[in-house]
Parts: sequence; C-alpha cells; structure tokens
Amino acid sequence: MSDVALMHTVVLLAANYWVRVCASLATVDFSLAYHNVEAIRIINERLNDPQMASMDGTIGAIAAMSLAEVSL
Repeated sequence: MSDVALMHTVVLLAANYWVRVCASLATVDFSLAYHNVEAIRIINERLNDPQMASMDGTIGAIAAMSLAEVSL
C-alpha cells in the first residue's frame, strides 16, 4: 500500500528545495500549494481514524510537513 500523504509531502519538500536552489517561486507556486493542501487534507482524514492516525506513513507525513513549514 503506497502512502499518498507522505508522497505529497515529499513532492512539497522537493518543490520547496527547487525554489530555494534553482528557480523562482512562480515556476513551482501551483505545485507547492497543491501538494501542501493535499497532504494536509489526507493527514486530517487519517487523524480522524484512530487506526490510521498511528500508522508510520501518517506520522512520517506529519514530521515531513513540519520540516516543510519550517523551511518555507
């Protein structure tokens, strides 16, 4: 089973890195916003389900989102 929340968060981190190193915000602005919103939406859905809330992918996505927020 793939972990969609974690995948969106990783893409968000990659887009954030791209902005800082290679390009302007305008080139990846939509990608940053889309993956940020999708990751938050999926994480919120999982936090409402006690079984899903304690899964490694959910915890990893939350940890990665905190890294994204600090670096944005």
